[in-house]
Order: sequence, then structure tokens, then C-alpha cells
Amino acid sequence: MCEESRLKLTGHVMRCRACVEELLVLALREREGAGSPQVRAEQSHPAVQAGGISREPHVSNAMALMRNNFRRVLPNEELAELVGLDAKYFIRLFRREVGLSPQRYYLRLRLEAAAHQMVHSRLSIQQIAEMFGFKSRSHFQNQFKKQFQSSPGVYRYYRRPAGK
Repeated sequence: MCEESRLKLTGHVMRCRACVEELLVLALREREGAGSPQVRAEQSHPAVQAGGISREPHVSNAMALMRNNFRRVLPNEELAELVGLDAKYFIRLFRREVGLSPQRYYLRLRLEAAAHQMVHSRLSIQQIAEMFGFKSRSHFQNQFKKQFQSSPGVYRYYRRPAGK
């Protein structure tokens, strides 16, 4: 298979995956009924879908802190202190409520925000990596590829709207 065909196939698979994710979100919303705008926003987030919506206020506060701090990644101990819990208990509680460790969830949030920037900005991959707290471009690219099964450049190429 030539490189051009492989890239087209990758783009097609990514578009199909996005459509399936949207259908899952719609089905989840329909099954649970229309909730508050905040709940609907959290339901549409794939990281939350993986583990359900947290009802625990400490975990919800930690998730909000994570969403508001991309540039400087907060360690588990600092997150636990900010929400008023012991670090070990916080990690267990977070994993039970969300289904992911706090740092795995944090990484997923940062990568999804970076993917959004890839499509909707003209910033370089290096600039986006730095914007979301990655120390090096290669680390960012490796993590991005694990999450999206595509390099950042290919992801940008196939996801960018036609006029950009």
C-alpha cells in the first residue's frame, strides 16, 4: 500500500471514530435525559465517559483544577492538598470515581486540548507541546500517538477544516 493511500485510510478511520464518539455521546444523553448544562458538558468529554461522571465533590474540584491548569502540571500530592485530602486516599478515590488515575486523566485532558489546538490554530507542534506542559516535542508526539493512533501532523492534516 502506498504512503498516500495509507494516509487517506488513516484520515478516514479517524473521521469514523469521531462520528462513533458523537453517536455514543448522544445515546448517553438520551438515556440519562437532559441534565444541567454542566453535566451535559462533562458527558461530552471522552475522558469522563470512560469512567462516568463523578458525584464526589473532592474529585469534581480536582477535575476542575486540572482543566484550568494545563501549562504547569500539578502533581497528585498538590492536587490532593488543594482539595483537602491525603494523597493516597485522593488517588484511590479519584480512580474509583473516574476509572482512571489522576495523572492518566490529566494527560488525557491535556492531549485532547492539544488536539483541539492542532486543528483550530496555526501554532507549531512545538508551541502546542509547550502550551500544554510537555517538556519536549518527542514526548508530546509519543503520547499523542498513543492517544489518537496518529502523529500530531497527520492528525492536523486530516482534521483541519477545508478552508484553513
